[in-house]
Amino acid sequence: MDLNQDINSHSDKQDQAFWSEHPITALITGIQFGKTTSGVWWLKRHMHKFRAKDDSFIVTAPTYKILNQSTLPAFKKFNSGFGRMHETKAEFHVNGGGIVY
Repeated sequence: MDLNQDINSHSDKQDQAFWSEHPITALITGIQFGKTTSGVWWLKRHMHKFRAKDDSFIVTAPTYKILNQSTLPAFKKFNSGFGRMHETKAEFHVNGGGIVY
C-alpha cells in the first residue's frame, strides 16, 4: 500500500503532523483543521512501521461522543482491510500482528 496516494492533506501543517517522527505529536487547533484525519493517517503509518505481534496502539478522543461519532468511524474507514475490529472488546486486530485499543 502506498500511503502517499491515500493522503489528501489540507495544509503543510497537516503534512508535518502526518510525517512527524517525534515521540509526541500534538495538533492543537480550532475546529475543521483535520485533526481526526491527520491522526488516523499518522496512526496507520505507525501501524505499518511497527508490525510485531506484541505492538499495541491506542486511539483516544476528548469525549466519548467524539470518539464514537468522529474518531472511530474515521479510523475504521481508513483501516478497512488492514485488520479486523472486535466491537465487543473495542479492539482492532491488525493483520499480521498488533492491536489498537
